Amino acid sequence: MIEDITELAVLAAKLKPYRNYKPIVNDMFEAADDWKNFGQIQFERVPEERWDLTGRMQQEEELLERLRSFYGEAIDRDPDFARIMELGARMIAACKQRKVDPDGWLGIVKVLRRTFGFLASEFGMRPGPGLDGLFDHASDRVSVSLRLPDHFGSSCYVKQTCNPSDEFDLEDLLFMDGVSASLALPAEQEFTTEAEVQAWFTTVADILRRHGSDVLADKPSAFERLAQASAERERLHNEECERLYKLANPGRPVPKPGDRL
Repeated sequence: MIEDITELAVLAAKLKPYRNYKPIVNDMFEAADDWKNFGQIQFERVPEERWDLTGRMQQEEELLERLRSFYGEAIDRDPDFARIMELGARMIAACKQRKVDPDGWLGIVKVLRRTFGFLASEFGMRPGPGLDGLFDHASDRVSVSLRLPDHFGSSCYVKQTCNPSDEFDLEDLLFMDGVSASLALPAEQEFTTEAEVQAWFTTVADILRRHGSDVLADKPSAFERLAQASAERERLHNEECERLYKLANPGRPVPKPGDRL
């Protein structure tokens, strides 16, 4: 199957320069790239995206059928298009043969279910459309997204449903209460056991309870204070980056957004 993933990558690269010429070329490029990624999720180590492998398989089946229905014989007349469809069907068939743990990778589905029930009981949040409905929760006014952290991003994001473009992470909640901390995954650290996943999300839940109750309940001015804290945290971060740059590059001007380095 690794050979199939590689072939899809080659076909996607072949079509990419011509994707704006015709809709069918663009659609087949996107299908090849999508099925390449789908194969990597199944056979390589992409833990987060394997939480809902069955749901992803259903999406890929729908894509396969839409392409067949919309383009019909036009696909069969082009060897590259036909091969992409064949490889996509094989990826889906391989997924159907896999046994997916209902508790999720390292028990993450089970961990989140038992750790974040308070979002429903205390704040009236309902499961949303993300990953079996267990990782996104929302009330009429506030939504919470949960995920494993990486080396660059947080593990939890909060936003008002009326203003979805402005989302805030756990570090913003902590900073608003006078706590400065980073909850990105330390370099070289990985999750290897369910106990580690449980410990991490227990910390996340504790932060939400202790520092985010007013925000989760959308109390008056809570999100305004959070936005101010987020802006101040970003300002301080930029100042520190400039200071470190000046130390490492004495005499050189600090680059501005858009400058060529």
